[in-house]
Amino acid sequence: MKRRHEEISRESFERWISAHLPSEHVSWTEVSVPDEPPDWFLEIGPDRFAVEATSIVDVVQELGVEATSASVSAALHDLVTEVETVARDRGLLNGAYLVELAPLPNFRKHRKWLRDALLDYVESTAKLSEADPKEFGKVGNSDISIRKLHSDRAYIGEVISFGVKSGHEASIQLGELLESAVSKKSKLLSHLKDDVILLILDSFGYSHIADWTSALTALSIPSLFHTICRVEPVKAARVLFSKQESWRAPGGNSGVDA
Repeated sequence: MKRRHEEISRESFERWISAHLPSEHVSWTEVSVPDEPPDWFLEIGPDRFAVEATSIVDVVQELGVEATSASVSAALHDLVTEVETVARDRGLLNGAYLVELAPLPNFRKHRKWLRDALLDYVESTAKLSEADPKEFGKVGNSDISIRKLHSDRAYIGEVISFGVKSGHEASIQLGELLESAVSKKSKLLSHLKDDVILLILDSFGYSHIADWTSALTALSIPSLFHTICRVEPVKAARVLFSKQESWRAPGGNSGVDA
């Protein structure tokens, strides 16, 4: 079974394929976890690609007391993992769900209530193919919610927002994060003979696609990468870089700026 960010990334890229290559035959082959990387092999028409999904990791955040984004993310991820495990054990998990979260003040105090509320939504929507989101409020500009996306694959994914980032400092930080992700994946995938499509989940709200394109343009992209995309929950992927000209929209991306 694939990890949550991998499932979300695949679905985002599937939306891009449906919009831009609707007439092509598409076939995904999942790679078992012990044999990764890559996460999948993908056939689009006559061409075969290796597809790898990753996500960028943010830096230190404040919640009244000092806490790293890694520790905050881990606590929220553990909550969603518990909801998924309990839902599976109770036979309630029938489809894909997306939980939107943000750093929550007094998280320990509210954790049980939020856990039970998420489980109640999963139970109430178990027989539906999809469902309207249930919103629990906001932290700053970030929504706290759960939504049933479809009934094709059974999992509960999360996206954790630390607030929209913009400005010069955020652009520099994004460039460093992307350089690290591309470099790490290049080393892990260097044994492959297939061209690689790299899907990068934007979990932390770097909202301007132009910043992503600029950051990648400044990098030396290893030759093994055929295409690099930013992916987002519920939305189609954005192509940031591709060797295949027909996959690139004017301006270097695949859609309207966020």
